[in-house]
Amino acid sequence: MQTRQNCRISRISRISPCRIPALVFALLALTGTARAELDTLLLANFDDKVVKQPIGTGGAAVGEPIILWNSLGIVRPADATFPTPYLSLKDTVQSGTTNNAGYDFEFLNDESVNANSGDTLIFDFDFVFSDDDTTYLSIMPAISVGWTRYLMIMSVPQANTVWLYDRFGGLLWAQGYTPGVPIHFEVVFQMSDLSFDVYLDGNHVVLGASTGGLNVGRFRLDQRVGDADTLGYPLLDNLVVTVLRNQTTVDVADGRPVLAPELLASPNPSRGAVQFEWAAGSGALAPVAATQSLTIYDIRGRLVRTVLHGAPGRSSAQWDGRNESGARVAPGVYFSRFESGGRAATKRISIVR
Repeated sequence: MQTRQNCRISRISRISPCRIPALVFALLALTGTARAELDTLLLANFDDKVVKQPIGTGGAAVGEPIILWNSLGIVRPADATFPTPYLSLKDTVQSGTTNNAGYDFEFLNDESVNANSGDTLIFDFDFVFSDDDTTYLSIMPAISVGWTRYLMIMSVPQANTVWLYDRFGGLLWAQGYTPGVPIHFEVVFQMSDLSFDVYLDGNHVVLGASTGGLNVGRFRLDQRVGDADTLGYPLLDNLVVTVLRNQTTVDVADGRPVLAPELLASPNPSRGAVQFEWAAGSGALAPVAATQSLTIYDIRGRLVRTVLHGAPGRSSAQWDGRNESGARVAPGVYFSRFESGGRAATKRISIVR
């Protein structure tokens, strides 16, 4: 990793954190025996792009795809579909010709996240499927690795259904779909057991599906086209890819290991409140003597709630599932961070409805 002007820059994604909204810089400084780092690998929200103009192919560093084929990616202004600028796919194939069109976003530059580790890779995006052509969304290996689809999301015209398939072609889930309506997707890959979960509009629809291996590095859209589409389908906004990296180190004081805090959360997933318990690191849930804090962040690293600050000696606290304004948070993936005595622990939690 390298640092410039107090901004952390990912060696893998080369995204300047100065471009990342309120990114979890507090989470990037975790220390202790077990520490976690939340890095944003790709941020493509199109807010800084020129509307009504084709998007470039500059890659993750500038929030753009690395390639488009048989298509133009046109940035649309905010409207009733999305409240901020978004990306639409316009076919450039000849009318009446069956072909594929689409784009690839790549974010790991042919490097893999740590398979069989405690790392967690998270995709977060909003999408509107085409009502003209068959559309495939895929999470895949990096370009140079191969064509395996770890997860394929498919929609067919007039079928009014969205299907989710695993890499072996097994149907994971299906849902009726109204063309033109945005769907919010969150896909969470857990490296410890090479599995993934899928949330649609906050609903936990796929639990623990197998990847059959892991070298995720690409987000792809394929559209099987039979004619030139009107501008506006399919539509993509707020594509964010983050990785929560768990690493193991050892701190030593007076010749003895200093253990990091242990953080537990229950229930997880939760439909409302979440109960947290923590320990000094001995394995027993005993109070931590130092000053403590417990904070909740959303998937983009924005502070949602400060649950606890100060109060040494406590060993538990409850988050009521609300933000600082008292409103219930939207369903989705969140991160809790417990700090005490210069050490910290992070836990991923899911809110479902």
